[in-house]
Amino acid sequence: MGRTGVVCRTTALLMLVVAAVGCTTPAPTKVRSLDVVEGTAAGADTSYRLQIGDSLGVHYLAFPDLDDTVTVGPDGHIALRYITDFPIAGLTLAEAAKATAERYEGVLRHPGISITIKSYALQQVFVSGEVNSPGIIRSSIPMTASGAIAQAGGVKLSTGWSHEALLLRRKPDGTIVYYKLGFHGDLPGSTGDPILRSNDLIYVPRTIIASVADFLQANITRVVPLTVGFSFYKTY
Repeated sequence: MGRTGVVCRTTALLMLVVAAVGCTTPAPTKVRSLDVVEGTAAGADTSYRLQIGDSLGVHYLAFPDLDDTVTVGPDGHIALRYITDFPIAGLTLAEAAKATAERYEGVLRHPGISITIKSYALQQVFVSGEVNSPGIIRSSIPMTASGAIAQAGGVKLSTGWSHEALLLRRKPDGTIVYYKLGFHGDLPGSTGDPILRSNDLIYVPRTIIASVADFLQANITRVVPLTVGFSFYKTY
């Protein structure tokens, strides 16, 4: 076979390889499903729970010289004298005082510990869906779900389905926990009016939601807008 024939055969083979590669269908990209669970009543209670950035006054009735002012750190812990730092974010004031007293067992004799809030951390939540002015709501004092909806201009009476309103909260492991608010217009229903935590999200739907988990799986990008300055996806 002449040189021309070899070149022709090589060219033909390359064309076949290119054609085969071009016809190959790329493997579909797997979409990671969301972990969505319904929250318990304890997670949507009406008691204020300490948050990262809160400034606390710690008073020792039997040892006033130890009185201190501390801030809840980014890890949710506080540091006090004579004991190792420990988690306090997510506790009520009464629970925090009890947890602190337990830490001092064997260190101080009946210290008589009480805790007060000197200042609250700046809080931000997002209100989405059928409200008149959806967006980020910021507050320097604790905010309830109804208060956040009011600051977002209230529910759209013509399209909003407030009885199906959801409070969404993301756990450190990425799981989305939801709570049904059961509002009547802008007013809380029988489930109460929970105090919000920073980075909570409230969503007011347009229609009845049969399955919250399925709805969030299909509509999470619509429910949670990618808005600059809001960190629903940030763990806390």
